[in-house]
Amino acid sequence: YNGIDFSLLEPTRPREKVLNELHEDHSRVLRIGTSANLRDWKRIERLLEAVAHLHDPQVHCYIIGDGPAKRELEKRTIKLAIADRVTFTGKKEHIGDYLQILDVFVLPSGPHESFGNSAVEAMGVGLPTIIFSDGGGLIEHIEHKQTGFIVKDVGDLTTTLHALVADPELRVKIGEEAKRKIREKYSLDRMIEGYNLFYQNQSLWINN
Repeated sequence: YNGIDFSLLEPTRPREKVLNELHEDHSRVLRIGTSANLRDWKRIERLLEAVAHLHDPQVHCYIIGDGPAKRELEKRTIKLAIADRVTFTGKKEHIGDYLQILDVFVLPSGPHESFGNSAVEAMGVGLPTIIFSDGGGLIEHIEHKQTGFIVKDVGDLTTTLHALVADPELRVKIGEEAKRKIREKYSLDRMIEGYNLFYQNQSLWINN
């Protein structure tokens, strides 16, 4: 695995300033979000549908990123009557500033997702993360109910979000375990160790 420099995800601005930039109501109970290149196969509409099913005006959703699917997603929020509970931030250069305002991260990508950097980054900063069971390479990052959640459909996603809204201790527990496991697995030291082992094995194979 390639290593990730998690120090690059440290916020550069105070959380309150980011919330003010987004005109956020500080009384929100829970902030759900995703970070993605907004394309059809990212299936962000599934997250929007789950937010609509929550029927909770104090839960707010953040879509961080840009892409060709953005306009249709904005229309979907109007159709679902949740436009006032969803913020499209656009593409952001320093994602750590925006991850710090979230309580839960969701990446609904389908089988085309090869790795899912944004999910790994979210887990690496301690966010409980939810993915789908057909989410391609995302599956290898999460141990269900240990370091995150793997759901099968929008109904399952809604149920999981309900549980996380109601249980702050569960959010902390899953987030902390995700952070520990991900930072261990994708550390720069682990990457260097892996490459050294790979080249040593290649050298042995060639010499033999």
